[in-house]
Amino acid sequence: MPEMLLALYDLRSKQEYIYRTNRIREISGASLLLADIFDIFIKKAAKGGISVRGITEAPFSLSAFENSGSDAEVIYNGGGNLMMLYKDNDAYVRANKVFSRLLFDLTYTVSAVVSKTEFTGNFKEDRDAVYQANALKKNTGAVSCPCSVLPFTQIDARTFMPVTFKDNYHNESICREAEKKRKKYEGSKENKSRPCAKYDPA
Repeated sequence: MPEMLLALYDLRSKQEYIYRTNRIREISGASLLLADIFDIFIKKAAKGGISVRGITEAPFSLSAFENSGSDAEVIYNGGGNLMMLYKDNDAYVRANKVFSRLLFDLTYTVSAVVSKTEFTGNFKEDRDAVYQANALKKNTGAVSCPCSVLPFTQIDARTFMPVTFKDNYHNESICREAEKKRKKYEGSKENKSRPCAKYDPA
């Protein structure tokens, strides 16, 4: 039987990402993005050919997971963390490719700490091991930013990232991160009831 893996996904610097700006639209959009990111990941993984059993389908049972034919099972999803059990390393690697691309496409600058441990069947020990691996990665891993600027690049004064987008409605030039946050906010259910809110990109 392939070696099963217990994996923990933990988003880095959530508060910094949310409050990098004092704009309500961007703060709200960032909060909504982070709240939805793991649910979107699970759906994207399924579309990418990685079958995932969700926590709403049935209570976790190791025998049910082994007999389900699924590549992964959600153990826990909440508070900025996602814990999943993978049937083997191949499923783990394929899912992480989907997750990496999703983080870049949806948030642009959020990074995650992803840790894994061999699943022995003793959930308490395995959970402790994956949390230890997570703490080690958090304290020793490097944080990267996916952009750089040149001497002739126009800079967003709040984030010091390159300006990539013109918001004509608010008459502002903003970076890609701010654009992602605003689009999430403008598309949220809470905001759709407000007729004065409008996002009119160039």
